[in-house]
Amino acid sequence: MQIFTQPIFEQPTFFLELIERRHSAQGFGQGNFQALFEAVERQSNVNLEIS
Repeated sequence: MQIFTQPIFEQPTFFLELIERRHSAQGFGQGNFQALFEAVERQSNVNLEIS
């Protein structure tokens, strides 16, 4: 599981990322960038539809 906190300072430039690794996970982050990019794109499309 991977979650991000809301920005923790007044300037919204710093946040924390929390990662839980389970079941003897091997490797680190393989595929995460692509999944994150796709999630951001989906959210951007949702925001455009709402506007």
